[in-house]
Amino acid sequence: MSAPRIVDSHSNDPQPVMMSDSRAESGDTPQLLDEGLIAGSLHLVRRAGVVLVIQVAGAGLSYGLQVLLARLLNASYYGIYTYVFVWASFVALVAGIGFPAASVRFLPVYRLKQDWPRLRGFLRVTSRATFATAITIALGGVAVAEGLHALGMLGSPSAIALGALLVPALAGSILYTEFARAGNRVGVAFTPPLVVRPALIAAGAAIFFVIRGKLSTNAALDVSLVASYAVLVAQYVLTRNLFGDAHTERHTVLELREWFGVGMTLLAASAFTVILMQVDIIVVGAVRGSRDAGIYAAASKTAALVAFVIMAVNAAAAPQFASLWAMGRVEDLQHLVTKLAGVIFWPSLAISAGIAALSVPLLDLFGPAFEVARPALLVLLVGQLVNAAAGSVGYLLILTGYHREATVALGLSAIACIVLTVVGVSTLGLVGAALGSMVGLTLLNGSLYWLVVRRLGIHPSILTALSSVGHHEVSQSDDE
Repeated sequence: MSAPRIVDSHSNDPQPVMMSDSRAESGDTPQLLDEGLIAGSLHLVRRAGVVLVIQVAGAGLSYGLQVLLARLLNASYYGIYTYVFVWASFVALVAGIGFPAASVRFLPVYRLKQDWPRLRGFLRVTSRATFATAITIALGGVAVAEGLHALGMLGSPSAIALGALLVPALAGSILYTEFARAGNRVGVAFTPPLVVRPALIAAGAAIFFVIRGKLSTNAALDVSLVASYAVLVAQYVLTRNLFGDAHTERHTVLELREWFGVGMTLLAASAFTVILMQVDIIVVGAVRGSRDAGIYAAASKTAALVAFVIMAVNAAAAPQFASLWAMGRVEDLQHLVTKLAGVIFWPSLAISAGIAALSVPLLDLFGPAFEVARPALLVLLVGQLVNAAAGSVGYLLILTGYHREATVALGLSAIACIVLTVVGVSTLGLVGAALGSMVGLTLLNGSLYWLVVRRLGIHPSILTALSSVGHHEVSQSDDE
């Protein structure tokens, strides 16, 4: 096997690259591009439907898991569990150094161009860097927890240590999920983390409760740790031969500078996104304690059910965004996102209305103490609708080369969200936290939409889809 060749690349030009017709029509291009836009769009919608089914199943299992844990623990201990898991998830994201998100940016294009040496190099570098960073962070977290305990500054280090040990499993899971997404294997990408992991945690927690007669925060984290590593092993097995041509390639090309530069930018973007999605829970826990954090987390996780629609569509469409832009097919990309805008918004509106109507019984599932979170839940639903109405703005920018502009917008919105959430929690309690989160999400989507229109010349919102329908009906009337 020849030694990898390191390329110092400066190819960060975000403009679309026009490809020859022979390449565009070759049998190795992604299925959407082979079938033509209309048939490909239908294929993409079907694939988004598959993702949505998995997301719905996963959402149901995840939601049931949260209800189960809230019932078996209590509001305070459930708040501690949620707090630790949120932090572990955030640190796991950081451990990836942005490479998981960069996978969806680079791998579809490399496969489209049959650039197997770069594809092979990318897979090797990202896997080794992610696990090395995650393991280092985990060991450091355990050491810090034990050190603080030895100095008398921390009562029990167990929860923090268990959270630290979760980091490599979650980081690896994120990486393998993005590998599968880049390979258009949406079932492989999402079934293990969204369906299998919550099912294993729920089963383990229930068994532990039946055997011991109670469930502690540490026991819940123990079960989560075992389930997360089991899922990690399964994902490795399912994705290790996903890019077969890359594994048979003898040469390896490493574009470390470009991959790391894009990866760090995407890491910042992903981190800011997580802050926007989770900072309200962290702020509530810091200002009002673990009990209120647990109560607010129930509202947040209930409102998050709406986001599974846009997540499903983005998961299926993201590789095609990158491929269409790389081929210079801007009009086709506009047509695609216009179709997807309705696929995103109308189901999101229906789900939001259903959750609002059933908000009291849904929160009662967690326990009698959680009903007070209803006003916060209604505010959070408004933020989710704004997110759905804007369309796939974030992915469009990141996957077409405008990741730096997207990251700046994310960062400013995250800072605004933190400030608004702190002020809101301090003055209006749980409703204030929800208002801060909603306003931050609105600022983010507004700024990203403006960037997409200005930089790409694409209009991805539901308003464009409605306008397109109106123009189509007028055209039909004129023809008659």
